[in-house]
Amino acid sequence: MPRRADLEIGPVVALAVAVALGWALTRGEAMDPNPYAAPSSSSRRKLYRTASEARAALGSLSRYHSWTDAFRRSRFTEGIPHDVAARMRVVAATYLDPIVADVGPIRVTSWYREGSEVSSGRPSAHATGDGVDFAPLSQSSPEYAKLAAEALLARRVPFDRLIWYEPEDGGHVHLGAIHPTYGTTEQTVRRKVPGADLYPVVERYA
Repeated sequence: MPRRADLEIGPVVALAVAVALGWALTRGEAMDPNPYAAPSSSSRRKLYRTASEARAALGSLSRYHSWTDAFRRSRFTEGIPHDVAARMRVVAATYLDPIVADVGPIRVTSWYREGSEVSSGRPSAHATGDGVDFAPLSQSSPEYAKLAAEALLARRVPFDRLIWYEPEDGGHVHLGAIHPTYGTTEQTVRRKVPGADLYPVVERYA
């Protein structure tokens, strides 16, 4: 397990690491303009209504994931905003692709959810494109969540949380790349308690 000192990374550094790793993982593909640059106010307002629009503007989503599937697994009224789509590309290339490569295949079940909130009323990671739910295809959710955390830590990719759900709650894993309100990465694996709004920590890495 990595040393504690190696994992105490501030949010600004954490985001910079994620951006750099995302670029390294996706270089060589047709991905212009650079999705990791801060979007202008005009581009933030731009909406991609279809997967083909997002692909034409930003290039492919990532090595193992497609815009077609991302749009199919998202919930919105008119489209996906440009800044959210850019974040989804970072999450796909920097988080999901390494997890798939190191742990095993997954099926994305939910990604962008327009206006999504947690029980406290704050925006959820799904509302910014930084949260994605997936079903592991080769292991149980608890086992996969822990292996996914270890895979990201081994690559020095900071993350906020991985939450595994019992079969009665879907049997999936939630990945939160970065906290949507505070911009932090607490680096925990949590378990959703069936029938309750409780997410106790199972493993803490920072």
